Amino acid sequence: MLKRRNYLPLFVLGLTSMTTQVLLLRHFLDAFSGNELIIGIFLANWMFLTGAGAWLARKFPGVFSSPSRLNLAFILLGTLPIVTLILLELGRIAIFPPGALVGFYQVLIFSFVIQLPFCLLSGWLFPTLVDKIKEPTEDTPAYAYLWESLGSFAGVLVFTVILLCFSLTVNILYLVLIINLFLAYYISKEQNNKKLRNIDLIVWGVITFLLTSSNPDKTLTRYRYKGQHVLEQKESPYGKLVVTESGGQKNFYENGLPLFSGNDAISREESVHYAMLQPEAPQKVLLISGGLSGQINEILKYPSVESIDYLELNSELIKLGQKYQLISKDPRVRVIPGDARHYLKESHEKYDIVLVQLADPVTAQLNRYYTYEFFRELLKNLSSQAVVSISLRSTADYVNSISRQTNSVIYNSLILSFKNVLIIPGNRNYFLASDATLSLKIGELADKRKITTDYVNSSYLQDDLMEQRSNLILSKMDSTAGLNRDFHPRAYLHETSLYLLAFNTHWIIPAGVVLILLVIYLIRIRRARISLFVTGFTASALSFMMMMAFQAIYGYVYLMAGVFISLFMLGAAGGCWVYPLLWKRNLAPGPAWVQVYLGGFVILVMMFLLGYREVFHSDFLILIIFLLMSMLSGSLTGMQFSAVAALEDTPPGRMTSDIYSAEMIGSALGVLAVATLLFPLVGLVWVCLGLGLVNFVIGFMMFE
Repeated sequence: MLKRRNYLPLFVLGLTSMTTQVLLLRHFLDAFSGNELIIGIFLANWMFLTGAGAWLARKFPGVFSSPSRLNLAFILLGTLPIVTLILLELGRIAIFPPGALVGFYQVLIFSFVIQLPFCLLSGWLFPTLVDKIKEPTEDTPAYAYLWESLGSFAGVLVFTVILLCFSLTVNILYLVLIINLFLAYYISKEQNNKKLRNIDLIVWGVITFLLTSSNPDKTLTRYRYKGQHVLEQKESPYGKLVVTESGGQKNFYENGLPLFSGNDAISREESVHYAMLQPEAPQKVLLISGGLSGQINEILKYPSVESIDYLELNSELIKLGQKYQLISKDPRVRVIPGDARHYLKESHEKYDIVLVQLADPVTAQLNRYYTYEFFRELLKNLSSQAVVSISLRSTADYVNSISRQTNSVIYNSLILSFKNVLIIPGNRNYFLASDATLSLKIGELADKRKITTDYVNSSYLQDDLMEQRSNLILSKMDSTAGLNRDFHPRAYLHETSLYLLAFNTHWIIPAGVVLILLVIYLIRIRRARISLFVTGFTASALSFMMMMAFQAIYGYVYLMAGVFISLFMLGAAGGCWVYPLLWKRNLAPGPAWVQVYLGGFVILVMMFLLGYREVFHSDFLILIIFLLMSMLSGSLTGMQFSAVAALEDTPPGRMTSDIYSAEMIGSALGVLAVATLLFPLVGLVWVCLGLGLVNFVIGFMMFE
């Protein structure tokens, strides 16, 4: 291997690029109340622009050829993440109305523009730095990819997995800036350029002064929630939490999505009493989320209640609730931080009432509480007369075709798990499910149980009218709509379609344009580079699906995304390290075989996800397998990069530009296609089968 200092700039480039990607993605999700669709848009633009930067390096190879320009490039590389973060927040405030939902194309264009400077620069620098390596050999591109991947691994692990738990994003990006300034200073010192060293010090001084004299993150948050008094903002492992106060009520937000607002008495009463009134004397209650908006006090109105287990995934949210005295201190209330599905698997408690107080399944994470698998898991924790309650937005007055499908897939999933299912219309559609008899005479039940309420009583509710409205909604349920599954999230698909419908978004024209450009691109590039394009497409698509599968099982991919990415990059580094060693011993597989191996690996991942419940009974073992699969995916990607590079006969910089851009463009299309369309539309199994088949076909076509 060549001297390690030749690869130090590549290590810093990987560290800066991947750290910036993960941190900006978190803020992008927060700014646009994002779901997996937003993740797909962000990552697709990131990878496409990085690939475009690598391609431009081939067209204009001399832009960063001199040491002075390279010095300025690393100053820019360190500065742009902080600038991009500030522009992201300012753009969200200035361009889009506060609190308004932003359309698909608006997000796509805004994301493209905001990421353009940094991504083009980072993509441009990769082949440029390869060209600058002294005494290059045939292994140079592989080792360059190795060191860039190691930098990515270190950046994600240290800055986004460890430090993010203790510091704000802007502080972490400041540390990244210092690393880049040190490298720029080192470059200028090697060239004995005092002027450049002074520029490095001036940039460091100016940015240090600006960041220490004000807190841009807090300032921008106050502007974003204009009209509300921001009480608190906090980074948590699951997203950014913001607490505001307006009109005497406290509002909680997570990743820009409103969790709840206090003083909504009607919704609070409906969400509790429709279910609690059904059994004669409910004793044990499980409350999944919603404990900070007054539901616990409503449950405690029932004298028969002996215990309330309140589950909340985000422990930081619980701490905020306790700080603002929103959680009852009644000894019957037990607050449990953690994922509800994991808790139910481990618990042997039998509950009389289960209240799922979550938002609609607008994300894959929320969708996992509306699936057939979740309802089946609940059964072992229910008493014989238990009642389960979930809710969706109201369709009592009007139901469009998409909302009808959302309600139908959830109703179908419930009716396969319980003998009786009712839909009670209110501020939301409340689904009650039980093996016992259920009643729509809510007003009559409220009078009989003698529970004091303001709205859920016979004075406010007309039972006959409620029954008519309930029957009308039930008559619109489509039994052929299918089930909502963990690995085929139909409800999430329909919610995404509803979002696109709201902005009259049409897929045909942009999809057609992308397809035409893709065909032209693939015709013009060499066959070996098509394999890297397919490898990039497969790796990004598979990584996204593994994270969605992990989320369906464990519920906290936001926390683990950095771990998955870092292990993927570690695997990529390992693949680049192993392949040249095998090549020198004539043991290395060619690109065709690596492509076939990748196709086989995708099929193995699919088989694991289909059978893990039956084969593996340890959550820890399943977690280890997920992490190993992420690393192996990266290893195959790194090996394919090295395999294609070994067959190229062009100069290292130009070669790296060509094959790196092919991989990144493939990655962009892979994550965009799967996140926005394929995963929710056809499910994990069919996507994996399709990816495996494509890799087999491309691999066999490459055999000579």
